Amino acid sequence: MVSETTKKLTDAIMKCIRPLTYPIAVKVISFDDDSPRPERAKTVTELLGHPVAFCQGFGLVRRFGYTLVFDEACHACPPGLVYTGYYPPDVIHEGNNAVPGYAVDKAAGAAMEAPNALIPLGKIKEFWLSPLEKAKFDPDIVVVYGNPAQIARMIHANNYSTGEGIANLAFGRAACSGYISAVYNTQKCNYVVPSGGERIFALTQDDEMIFSIPSTQFEKITEGLENTHKAGLVRYPTPYQGMKAEPGFPPYYWNIVPEERRKK
Repeated sequence: MVSETTKKLTDAIMKCIRPLTYPIAVKVISFDDDSPRPERAKTVTELLGHPVAFCQGFGLVRRFGYTLVFDEACHACPPGLVYTGYYPPDVIHEGNNAVPGYAVDKAAGAAMEAPNALIPLGKIKEFWLSPLEKAKFDPDIVVVYGNPAQIARMIHANNYSTGEGIANLAFGRAACSGYISAVYNTQKCNYVVPSGGERIFALTQDDEMIFSIPSTQFEKITEGLENTHKAGLVRYPTPYQGMKAEPGFPPYYWNIVPEERRKK
């Protein structure tokens, strides 16, 4: 069942953010959780016959409306298996995984990998992903894709009650570490610049960013969205004040209208 808190967040996102694709409800299932899988949910391998990158799963949900189960066998991205706690981080922390694609050498690669959030090894059995509006479970995390103006509105909502900003360390890669692992570990909202994998495999567009909300922050984000929207200054779509300006036209345009109507 979906709680009233989740329903209110859903309504606030759809009203105030108007995302182009479905916001995604994420349930994190540990090995000691025997909850039955959502009705009609399929694992990625059942649906497609092969594994995909974790970010591709989010793309399938937000664009096709699928409800998916993502277990260890569904992951096609080796780093993703580490960030989500299925494989040990030793090789990644050595820095070799970032060379030569992202770092000049092993030392730079290790420094780049060190801050990436990791879900503790062996803790997670599987993830359930569903469109937020259609979810039959109460999510642990909600992930919203949007353009910078929409994500700015989510940041406004986060800041509304306390004035705290969101500290963000961006490397342009390992996006799932930022919008799932970090949010799961810290229980704080985060925004992410999509990585190469997001764009190459999940078809995340060049004008999209990602905002992620843990369940502990649902009420805070709902309140922030509704109240900053109500204030009217920073709504989405953006209320461009320039729309109220008087337009100017070449003088000869006024020859079309009677003399008394012409601009002096």
